[in-house]
Amino acid sequence: MLTKNRLFDALNGQGMSDDAIRALADSQYFLMLDALEKAQFDEKGRRLTEKVQLNETVSPYSIDIYQRFIALAKQNTPEGQATKIGVVTASSRDAFEAADFYTGVFNQTGVEVVWLPLTAAFQGALGDEARGFEGCSNLEKYQAAHQLYDRKRLYPQRFERQNKYCKSPSELTSLIESLDGLFFNGGDQSRTLAALQTPAGVASEFFLAIKRQLEKGDIVIGGTSAGTAVQAGGFWKNRPIPMLTSGHSRSALSRGIFYLPPPSARCDDGSCSDSLLPGDITVAAKGGTGFFDFGLTDTHFSERDRETRLVVATALTGQRLGFGVDETTALLVKLDNANPMFEVIGKAGVFVVDMHHGQLQQSNQDDEVNRTLGGLVSYWPNGTLARKEGKQIEVEFSPLASTAHIEFEEGQWRNATTPLCKGKSEVNWQQFDNRYVLRTSSESKTALFGSGLCGYHKVPFVITNTF
Repeated sequence: MLTKNRLFDALNGQGMSDDAIRALADSQYFLMLDALEKAQFDEKGRRLTEKVQLNETVSPYSIDIYQRFIALAKQNTPEGQATKIGVVTASSRDAFEAADFYTGVFNQTGVEVVWLPLTAAFQGALGDEARGFEGCSNLEKYQAAHQLYDRKRLYPQRFERQNKYCKSPSELTSLIESLDGLFFNGGDQSRTLAALQTPAGVASEFFLAIKRQLEKGDIVIGGTSAGTAVQAGGFWKNRPIPMLTSGHSRSALSRGIFYLPPPSARCDDGSCSDSLLPGDITVAAKGGTGFFDFGLTDTHFSERDRETRLVVATALTGQRLGFGVDETTALLVKLDNANPMFEVIGKAGVFVVDMHHGQLQQSNQDDEVNRTLGGLVSYWPNGTLARKEGKQIEVEFSPLASTAHIEFEEGQWRNATTPLCKGKSEVNWQQFDNRYVLRTSSESKTALFGSGLCGYHKVPFVITNTF
């Protein structure tokens, strides 16, 4: 019995170097791991499941967010019935393995939890079944096409559940229509989108059922990491709102964005792609689910210095707004055709870029190129309420919403802007070979929060880069 790391050590000892392991194609690499994985069952033949203890989490803010999600779902629950939450784990390569954690989280909250076996492989099998071929009986073949192997041996009950709904998709549609809440996991947002669409890239009946529930106000939809990023979509000024899929801020202004599939998760920010350099930003032109159609979405935000990535992607895709959600933080959205409402809860905040009057300028001199990008930015800490009224977003800061001071060591942009709330009208710094300047205007609004975060709204910014 070996852990994965000890397995790699053993392979090294047999003459297979780390470089040789990295050189394996995804299909070879994951086939090796999946075929060697041990099936875990107790003495009665029951599969051992991952256990979750929500009350022992290191962050109380996580509990707050989950509890708020459940409270919103309960508002949709008919009187006398149990609140029902659906979980989609398609963002993971192995949706079967990820299901234990997310169903375990919601089981801790006293609601009924159901795992929805939606994956790209499932959609592929359904598509062939609809065309008269043997799709559902060959689920393992479709899983292998997505670098997933041996699930029937390792997760027999979950495999059979997927096979059941493949043979009777109307039952899965009915299940979706009975949900009070739906939650998407983290991983790769492209996988989640593929799980909701047919192999031809068209919205599946399951996708349409979720949309109908949302339009009626009968369901609350949430997600973490990729499960948040996939929510972007829809249209703004007849332009599709794209979905960010990968990339880093370091070369955003000099390299721009690429309408290409993201590199394999095993790559170092695109290092094994023939079309991309490490860290290049990729976007899906047609966007994600469109459940959130106010602009681009990004996650793990301030902690990974993703402000430049979001600003550049918003500008170059011709969008007005982009929203970046910090870790252990949530942006709650109350959909209202006239005046949608936003609320920030959790540990940190939400970054918002507004390119309505923004500009990207470029000048060439000798062998150098200078690019300058400007617009408006906001940062809404925990407790902020915002309302979109026409083309404007108005905010109400609640500086005392979080009075416990927190040391936010990560996030250079977030830390560099703190002086704006301490009387300074301008801040500037350098990062990623870029120069950043933020200067408040008569329309700007700032507030220093008890957590130590600086909340600001409608602050003009300029980013310059010479290369």
